[in-house]
Amino acid sequence: MYKGYENIVGSIFMERKRKRHDIHEYTNKKINLSLSYRITRSLSTS
Repeated sequence: MYKGYENIVGSIFMERKRKRHDIHEYTNKKINLSLSYRITRSLSTS
């Protein structure tokens, strides 16, 4: 009984952790894209 409960809590925790990681990756990609866009734009205008 207790072990099953522990497994459920563990899986929920891992899922939450994975989601947070996915969000982090997504924001990093967005930041990198906007940075590269800004750099290329400043290079082309100068």
